[in-house]
Amino acid sequence: HGLGEDAIKLFEEMQLLNVKPNHTIFISVLRACAHMGYVDKGMHYFRKMRSHYGLDPQMEHYSCMVDLLGRSGQVNEALKLIESMPFKADDVIWRTLLGICKLQGNVEVAEKAANSLLQLDPQDSSAYVLLSNVYAIAGMRNEVTKIRSFMKKYKLKKVPGCSWIEIRDEVHAFLVEDKAHPRSEEIYQQTDTLVFEMTRDPDIDEEVEE
Repeated sequence: HGLGEDAIKLFEEMQLLNVKPNHTIFISVLRACAHMGYVDKGMHYFRKMRSHYGLDPQMEHYSCMVDLLGRSGQVNEALKLIESMPFKADDVIWRTLLGICKLQGNVEVAEKAANSLLQLDPQDSSAYVLLSNVYAIAGMRNEVTKIRSFMKKYKLKKVPGCSWIEIRDEVHAFLVEDKAHPRSEEIYQQTDTLVFEMTRDPDIDEEVEE
């Protein structure tokens, strides 16, 4: 929620009060470190999970660390961390690494991440789309053309964008133009109301698109 510094301070206060954190708390703290760019602090907390609290890092914690290392430009270190995991990496971790490679322009690691993602699911269009983006940024137009031609030939379509929000320890996922959520009608009505109010606000100069 953009309160990374507050989350870290609260966690440190918990330690002073000898309150034992659980796996969920560590996920929040590691995410905060990733968003704040606190590599050393994030790595310290990650190691402390097992050494101090006896908690074995789970897939979500490794994913946070991959994001943390990648955001700081340590893409190769992020790959090494994935390869050192005591269990097989899932699609979320490989997608996280691929997304980081796009930001950092690391083609070599991006290709490894894409191949690993496709080994899990050969029909995963996101692997092709993300790798194509990496190639495009690197100016590798021929590779971009190859991927797009391949996707067109085998009718692989880009998966709709997805967002997650957490409310009272419950995670809600939303796809673009998705109405599968049981309260989707209320959600869209509320969204329409917000858009309407924003268009009436004189302080908002940019056009609001629905």
